[in-house]
Amino acid sequence: MIAPMLKIKRLLLALVLLFGAQSAMAEEWIYTFRPGDTLWDLCAKYIAAPNCWQKIAERNQVEKPKQIKPGTRLYLPISWLKILPASVKVLSTRGDVKLLRPEQEEPTLLEKNAKILVGDQILTGEGTATLQFADESILIITPGSEVSFDTLSLYGESGMVDTRVRLNRGRAKAKVKPVQGPASRYEILTPAAVAAVRGTEFRVVSEATDPPAMRTEVLEGNVAVGNDSGEQALQAGFALKAVSGEKPAEPIKLLEPPVFVSELPEEIRALPWSLEWLPIEAADSYRVQVYEKGFFFDDLVKELQTKSVKYSVNQLEDGRYDILIRAIDKNGFEGLEAKYTANVTKPTAVKPVAATGKLKTVDGKQQIAWQWPAVEGADKYKLVLSADTKSEGSKKTEIEVIENHFEQGVSEYGKYTIKVAPIFGEQLLAYGDTESVIVRNEEDEPLWIKVLVGAIFIFVML
Repeated sequence: MIAPMLKIKRLLLALVLLFGAQSAMAEEWIYTFRPGDTLWDLCAKYIAAPNCWQKIAERNQVEKPKQIKPGTRLYLPISWLKILPASVKVLSTRGDVKLLRPEQEEPTLLEKNAKILVGDQILTGEGTATLQFADESILIITPGSEVSFDTLSLYGESGMVDTRVRLNRGRAKAKVKPVQGPASRYEILTPAAVAAVRGTEFRVVSEATDPPAMRTEVLEGNVAVGNDSGEQALQAGFALKAVSGEKPAEPIKLLEPPVFVSELPEEIRALPWSLEWLPIEAADSYRVQVYEKGFFFDDLVKELQTKSVKYSVNQLEDGRYDILIRAIDKNGFEGLEAKYTANVTKPTAVKPVAATGKLKTVDGKQQIAWQWPAVEGADKYKLVLSADTKSEGSKKTEIEVIENHFEQGVSEYGKYTIKVAPIFGEQLLAYGDTESVIVRNEEDEPLWIKVLVGAIFIFVML
């Protein structure tokens, strides 16, 4: 159950105190007088109180209101400021995302550039939505979430905003702009607790369990998490869980970001292509998110949770992308992110290629002539060759060739294998199936094989 309004007000005050600030009701906004300013213009832009200019002059002991010097600091009580309704802009949507307004009985499709108002609700099925608030803070709503908007206010043209978002269930990531003044506030409320911030980047998960639970993971800045049972300060690189009716747990350190296995190309010219990272011992699974980078914001286009340490990039349009990978521990906390940024440029669809080999003799020496289909657009090919012989055991060699064929020398009898991967620039694609050729020593073959081969030859001749 959500706490009564009186308890919520007490809680929010306590969360503000965690940041070392005073109650906004007792705060004042400091305005620095600029060339060309007048008290009358100041009143028109920011102040709602009657007899505005006289009150400002009296509060700041200004004897000559028409002769205020630029650079003079004026103290304006927050309670005097104009409070205007603000809206939220929908920057993008992907997949199944619905909007439910208070006057509607059924939700409708949420569209890009729509304006979200107080009382509206966003529901994501298998889709995502990216939102921008009046102070340019960003909220990314991931699949399976339900978000409603309790407070969206703007203090005139001061840049200060009051934003309170309710995450009833699901996951969201917030990038909150640093506060512009004492009245600025950004809070995400869940049935289990409240997260209050003053400029940070963090993730929140609201679990529709009994009792409700909330997980908060901080990537930058600080977050204060609290409910009726207590409060907890949370720094960057840490996370905690809050359960309704219980004090928020002690913070725990986030898992470190995964490490990519190899050097990654700056440009992706062919797909599919695999991204691989080293396993993290404490990881139960991994979250992969793909963002298309834009001038004003990054758009979440794909995400998945996987047990694998490999992600196959199968399809992307031209553009610049961030691929974020993070580990998830057994308690569901998602760690710090490894980021790979790449340009996708007219990607060619490429199927894995397999080589065929033929044993032949050249100048009295045996060799295997390997060949595979040429891949359009490929700059070269990487070959993994192996030879398994009696005297030397198993040996593996990796080489790069430009042509779509290669002659491998045969030093002795045994099994010889190859697998081939095309290379586009610095981008190594997936290997095709491993193919093999067995070079036999007829003298070492068992007697039954020799008899069988002879019988087959006689049968064919007859």
